[in-house]
Amino acid sequence: MSAGSPEKLVHMANQIAQFFATQPGDTAAMRVADHLNSFWTRSMREAFIAHVERGGGGLEPAARTAADILRSASPRTLDREMAAAHEPSGRLPGDDAG
Repeated sequence: MSAGSPEKLVHMANQIAQFFATQPGDTAAMRVADHLNSFWTRSMREAFIAHVERGGGGLEPAARTAADILRSASPRTLDREMAAAHEPSGRLPGDDAG
């Protein structure tokens, strides 16, 4: 399983989704999307979204929803939505993961 393979991306996204599912509140999918946007490269996010567009087999619900959020939201939109939900984005000003 190579680092950018769909299987590896699914595994990593599911781990992230499982972590955020244990946190309080109902913002797990948004938090997953924010995490992927903050820490995954653009090519990883694009490959992940492409996997979801091909059916997205093996994904936790929050990870699948995170892909939908990533498709439709810019990083700034995610930051605003996280702030509105009173959730820190985890990014520092000027950060750009790719």
